[in-house]
Amino acid sequence: MAGGSLSQPTVFYSSKDALHRALGNYSSFSGVDMVASITIPLRSQELEVKGIPPGKASSKTYIIGNLQTLSISTHTDKIPVRSLGFRSPKGFTSGHRTYAGTLIFALFDKYALHDIRQSLLDMWNTKSVYYPKSIITPPNYLMADSMPPFDITMTVANEYGQMCTAVIKGVTIVDDGMTISIDDLMTEQTMTYQALAYKPLIPMSINSGNTLYTDKTVDINSVGGIA
Repeated sequence: MAGGSLSQPTVFYSSKDALHRALGNYSSFSGVDMVASITIPLRSQELEVKGIPPGKASSKTYIIGNLQTLSISTHTDKIPVRSLGFRSPKGFTSGHRTYAGTLIFALFDKYALHDIRQSLLDMWNTKSVYYPKSIITPPNYLMADSMPPFDITMTVANEYGQMCTAVIKGVTIVDDGMTISIDDLMTEQTMTYQALAYKPLIPMSINSGNTLYTDKTVDINSVGGIA
Protein backbone atom coordinates (compact mmCIF):
# COMPACT_ATOMS: atom_id res chain seq x y z
CA MET A 1 0.00 0.00 0.00
CA ALA A 2 1.33 3.42 -0.93
CA GLY A 3 2.39 5.46 2.07
CA GLY A 4 2.67 2.44 4.31
CA SER A 5 0.13 0.25 6.06
CA LEU A 6 -1.97 1.32 9.04
CA SER A 7 -2.50 -2.24 10.24
CA GLN A 8 -0.62 -3.49 13.29
CA PRO A 9 0.74 -7.00 13.76
CA THR A 10 -0.99 -9.23 16.31
CA VAL A 11 0.94 -9.42 19.58
CA PHE A 12 0.58 -12.30 22.05
CA TYR A 13 1.51 -11.69 25.68
CA SER A 14 2.97 -14.48 27.78
CA SER A 15 2.00 -13.09 31.18
CA LYS A 16 -0.54 -10.87 32.89
CA ASP A 17 2.18 -8.40 33.87
CA ALA A 18 3.23 -7.98 30.25
CA LEU A 19 -0.39 -7.37 29.29
CA HIS A 20 -0.76 -4.74 32.00
CA ARG A 21 2.38 -2.98 30.79
CA ALA A 22 1.04 -2.97 27.25
CA LEU A 23 -2.31 -1.53 28.37
CA GLY A 24 -0.62 1.24 30.33
CA ASN A 25 -1.19 2.56 33.84
CA TYR A 26 -4.85 3.49 33.37
CA SER A 27 -7.83 1.21 34.01
CA SER A 28 -11.56 1.64 33.57
CA PHE A 29 -14.43 0.27 35.63
CA SER A 30 -18.21 0.23 35.57
CA GLY A 31 -20.88 -0.13 38.22
CA VAL A 32 -21.04 -3.91 37.76
CA ASP A 33 -17.42 -4.11 38.93
CA MET A 34 -18.19 -2.52 42.30
CA VAL A 35 -19.09 -4.07 45.64
CA ALA A 36 -20.19 -1.64 48.35
CA SER A 37 -20.11 -2.30 52.08
CA ILE A 38 -21.18 -0.43 55.19
CA THR A 39 -18.98 -0.47 58.30
CA ILE A 40 -20.70 0.59 61.52
CA PRO A 41 -18.62 1.29 64.63
CA LEU A 42 -19.89 -0.53 67.71
CA ARG A 43 -19.39 0.37 71.34
CA SER A 44 -20.65 -1.28 74.49
CA GLN A 45 -22.01 0.57 77.50
CA GLU A 46 -18.84 -0.45 79.35
CA LEU A 47 -16.76 1.44 76.79
CA GLU A 48 -19.09 4.40 77.12
CA VAL A 49 -18.61 4.50 80.89
CA LYS A 50 -14.84 4.28 80.49
CA GLY A 51 -14.90 7.16 78.02
CA ILE A 52 -13.24 5.24 75.19
CA PRO A 53 -13.70 7.13 71.87
CA PRO A 54 -15.98 5.50 69.25
CA GLY A 55 -13.08 5.01 66.83
CA LYS A 56 -11.35 2.74 69.35
CA ALA A 57 -14.30 0.38 69.63
CA SER A 58 -15.01 -2.61 67.38
CA SER A 59 -16.99 -2.44 64.15
CA LYS A 60 -19.23 -4.61 62.00
CA THR A 61 -19.27 -4.68 58.19
CA TYR A 62 -22.28 -5.44 55.97
CA ILE A 63 -22.32 -5.97 52.20
CA ILE A 64 -25.09 -3.89 50.59
CA GLY A 65 -25.99 -5.94 47.55
CA ASN A 66 -29.22 -4.04 46.78
CA LEU A 67 -27.42 -0.73 46.19
CA GLN A 68 -27.94 0.43 42.59
CA THR A 69 -26.50 3.94 42.50
CA LEU A 70 -24.06 5.83 44.70
CA SER A 71 -23.15 9.48 44.16
CA ILE A 72 -20.76 11.75 46.05
CA SER A 73 -20.07 15.45 45.62
CA THR A 74 -18.17 18.11 47.51
CA HIS A 75 -18.97 21.77 47.95
CA THR A 76 -16.62 24.42 49.34
CA ASP A 77 -17.75 27.92 50.21
CA LYS A 78 -15.46 30.37 48.40
CA ILE A 79 -15.92 34.12 48.61
CA PRO A 80 -14.26 36.62 46.23
CA VAL A 81 -12.08 39.28 47.85
CA ARG A 82 -12.55 42.70 46.24
CA SER A 83 -11.07 46.16 46.65
CA LEU A 84 -12.04 49.67 45.60
CA GLY A 85 -11.22 50.62 42.03
CA PHE A 86 -11.04 47.03 40.70
CA ARG A 87 -13.85 45.29 38.86
CA SER A 88 -12.36 41.80 39.16
CA PRO A 89 -11.71 40.01 42.47
CA LYS A 90 -8.22 39.96 43.97
CA GLY A 91 -8.59 36.36 45.06
CA PHE A 92 -10.83 33.93 46.89
CA THR A 93 -11.15 32.76 50.47
CA SER A 94 -11.98 29.13 51.24
CA GLY A 95 -14.63 28.32 53.80
CA HIS A 96 -16.53 25.21 54.83
CA ARG A 97 -16.40 22.00 52.81
CA THR A 98 -19.46 19.75 52.61
CA TYR A 99 -19.57 16.12 51.47
CA ALA A 100 -22.97 14.85 50.35
CA GLY A 101 -24.54 12.40 47.94
CA THR A 102 -27.31 9.95 47.15
CA LEU A 103 -27.87 6.23 47.75
CA ILE A 104 -30.45 4.49 45.54
CA PHE A 105 -31.51 0.96 46.50
CA ALA A 106 -33.56 -1.66 44.64
CA LEU A 107 -36.51 -2.31 46.95
CA PHE A 108 -37.73 -5.88 47.27
CA ASP A 109 -40.05 -7.14 50.01
CA LYS A 110 -38.56 -5.12 52.87
CA TYR A 111 -36.89 -1.88 53.82
CA ALA A 112 -33.57 -1.30 52.01
CA LEU A 113 -31.49 -1.41 55.21
CA HIS A 114 -33.78 -3.79 57.09
CA ASP A 115 -31.18 -6.49 57.81
CA ILE A 116 -28.59 -3.98 59.05
CA ARG A 117 -31.17 -2.17 61.14
CA GLN A 118 -32.46 -5.40 62.66
CA SER A 119 -28.92 -6.55 63.47
CA LEU A 120 -28.23 -3.30 65.31
CA LEU A 121 -31.51 -3.54 67.23
CA ASP A 122 -30.81 -7.14 68.25
CA MET A 123 -27.39 -6.14 69.60
CA TRP A 124 -28.94 -3.15 71.36
CA ASN A 125 -31.66 -5.29 72.98
CA THR A 126 -29.13 -7.84 74.23
CA LYS A 127 -26.92 -5.05 75.69
CA SER A 128 -24.02 -6.13 73.46
CA VAL A 129 -23.87 -2.68 71.93
CA TYR A 130 -24.72 0.71 73.37
CA TYR A 131 -26.59 3.54 71.69
CA PRO A 132 -28.04 6.63 73.32
CA LYS A 133 -31.77 6.20 73.89
CA SER A 134 -32.43 9.31 71.81
CA ILE A 135 -31.71 7.44 68.54
CA ILE A 136 -33.99 4.45 69.26
CA THR A 137 -37.62 5.17 68.38
CA PRO A 138 -40.17 3.13 70.39
CA PRO A 139 -41.13 0.40 69.98
CA ASN A 140 -37.50 -0.47 69.22
CA TYR A 141 -37.65 0.95 65.70
CA LEU A 142 -34.49 2.37 64.18
CA MET A 143 -34.95 4.81 61.30
CA ALA A 144 -32.18 5.22 58.72
CA ASP A 145 -31.62 8.84 59.77
CA SER A 146 -31.14 7.63 63.37
CA MET A 147 -28.50 5.04 62.57
CA PRO A 148 -25.05 5.80 63.98
CA PRO A 149 -22.60 7.36 61.48
CA PHE A 150 -21.05 4.67 59.30
CA ASP A 151 -18.41 4.28 56.59
CA ILE A 152 -19.10 3.21 53.00
CA THR A 153 -16.29 1.32 51.26
CA MET A 154 -16.36 0.79 47.49
CA THR A 155 -14.21 -2.11 46.27
CA VAL A 156 -13.85 -2.28 42.49
CA ALA A 157 -12.22 -4.96 40.31
CA ASN A 158 -12.44 -5.59 36.58
CA GLU A 159 -11.86 -8.68 34.43
CA TYR A 160 -8.16 -7.84 34.05
CA GLY A 161 -7.56 -8.14 37.79
CA GLN A 162 -7.08 -4.38 38.21
CA MET A 163 -8.56 -3.02 41.44
CA CYS A 164 -9.28 0.26 43.17
CA THR A 165 -11.12 1.44 46.25
CA ALA A 166 -12.83 4.53 47.66
CA VAL A 167 -14.13 5.30 51.15
CA ILE A 168 -16.78 7.72 52.41
CA LYS A 169 -16.33 8.32 56.13
CA GLY A 170 -18.87 9.26 58.78
CA VAL A 171 -21.99 8.93 56.63
CA THR A 172 -25.26 10.12 58.18
CA ILE A 173 -28.62 9.80 56.43
CA VAL A 174 -30.51 13.06 55.90
CA ASP A 175 -33.49 12.15 53.69
CA ASP A 176 -35.22 8.83 53.03
CA GLY A 177 -37.93 8.30 50.44
CA MET A 178 -39.70 5.81 48.18
CA THR A 179 -42.04 6.06 45.21
CA ILE A 180 -44.47 3.36 44.03
CA SER A 181 -46.12 3.92 40.67
CA ILE A 182 -47.98 1.91 38.04
CA ASP A 183 -45.57 3.45 35.52
CA ASP A 184 -42.50 1.92 37.16
CA LEU A 185 -41.43 -1.67 36.55
CA MET A 186 -39.48 -1.73 39.81
CA THR A 187 -39.50 0.14 43.11
CA GLU A 188 -36.52 2.12 44.36
CA GLN A 189 -35.70 3.64 47.71
CA THR A 190 -33.64 6.83 47.69
CA MET A 191 -31.57 8.23 50.55
CA THR A 192 -29.51 11.38 50.64
CA TYR A 193 -26.63 11.71 53.06
CA GLN A 194 -23.88 13.94 54.33
CA ALA A 195 -20.43 12.73 55.35
CA LEU A 196 -17.38 13.82 57.31
CA ALA A 197 -14.65 12.85 54.84
CA TYR A 198 -14.09 11.25 51.46
CA LYS A 199 -11.13 9.32 50.04
CA PRO A 200 -11.43 9.26 46.22
CA LEU A 201 -10.71 6.21 44.10
CA ILE A 202 -7.13 4.99 44.34
CA PRO A 203 -5.58 1.82 42.87
CA MET A 204 -5.13 -1.31 44.95
CA SER A 205 -2.35 -3.84 44.50
CA ILE A 206 -1.48 -7.29 45.86
CA ASN A 207 1.95 -7.67 47.39
CA SER A 208 4.04 -10.84 47.61
CA GLY A 209 2.13 -11.97 50.70
CA ASN A 210 -1.20 -11.87 48.81
CA THR A 211 -2.25 -8.88 50.91
CA LEU A 212 -4.21 -5.98 49.45
CA TYR A 213 -2.67 -2.57 49.99
CA THR A 214 -3.23 1.00 48.82
CA ASP A 215 -1.31 4.25 48.84
CA LYS A 216 -1.30 5.26 52.52
CA THR A 217 -0.28 8.83 51.68
CA VAL A 218 -3.89 9.57 50.72
CA ASP A 219 -5.46 7.65 53.59
CA ILE A 220 -7.80 9.28 56.10
CA ASN A 221 -8.48 8.35 59.69
CA SER A 222 -11.73 6.71 60.67
CA VAL A 223 -14.18 9.37 61.73
CA GLY A 224 -17.30 7.27 62.12
CA GLY A 225 -18.82 7.19 65.57
CA ILE A 226 -21.87 7.68 67.71
CA ALA A 227 -22.78 11.20 68.67
